[in-house]
Amino acid sequence: MSWRIFHAGMTDVGRQRELNEDVLRVAPDKNLFIVIDGVSGTQGGEVVANLAADTLLDHFTHTSLETSTCASIERLLEEGLKLANRRIIEHVEAFPRHRASGAVAVAVVFDEDHAHFAHVGDARAYLYRGGKLRSLTRDHTWFNDLLASDIELTPEGIAYAARYSTVVIRTLGMEASVEVDLGHVDLEE
Repeated sequence: MSWRIFHAGMTDVGRQRELNEDVLRVAPDKNLFIVIDGVSGTQGGEVVANLAADTLLDHFTHTSLETSTCASIERLLEEGLKLANRRIIEHVEAFPRHRASGAVAVAVVFDEDHAHFAHVGDARAYLYRGGKLRSLTRDHTWFNDLLASDIELTPEGIAYAARYSTVVIRTLGMEASVEVDLGHVDLEE
């Protein structure tokens, strides 16, 4: 089956910041779509966001796939995000004023039958199908990890913890290694 992909994108600085730390990269010939968001409010967020996006785009466009299986495409996305993480760490070592910089990322690649996605942090991928929108990714936040744990929480505990629902615990540039969540969804007509 052959798909025609139409895309549009826009970023906005919003009302809270002076600099736009959002980055959108598209490689139409590779059906690759990347969204990176610099960690809000840190000096250099826009720098590391661009570095991460360029690294992933470069890795994906200059690495050939031996086979185009789900696993190989997702592995390529994972390798690219891990490489972006290393580049951010190297950048921060060279520019200490950016030491608190990091980025969250989501990338999607379409092949003939699937949409493959990879993400770190709270950047999201969604699927719109049958008139319904659903998230394909789970935010890497303290609150989500708490809810997914085996810890029994009272309603009061959940209410207290919900105040920290936006505390991201996994970003590019946070640690020397990063875990990348991967997945794919079947495409339908």
